[in-house]
Amino acid sequence: MLLRDFFIHLSENQLLNSTAKKYGLKLGAQNVVAGTNIEETIASIKELNAHNISCTVDNLGEFVSSKEEATAAKEKNPCCDRSYS
Repeated sequence: MLLRDFFIHLSENQLLNSTAKKYGLKLGAQNVVAGTNIEETIASIKELNAHNISCTVDNLGEFVSSKEEATAAKEKNPCCDRSYS
């Protein structure tokens, strides 16, 4: 329980969140993140597919902190169940 509480506290820290948003991709996350918006993600999928590489995409929402933000993100980027090749 102590470890869980520690990680919840970290996730609620605004300074850590803003730093992760600003520098996360530069510190290595770009190797596993297909894009920061739907357009970049689709372009990445198309490039992978062109090399006969299949992929799946998850919208993780690490920086969403309220129900309103989650709803807005869902409405802006509806789930895509189709091929982009």
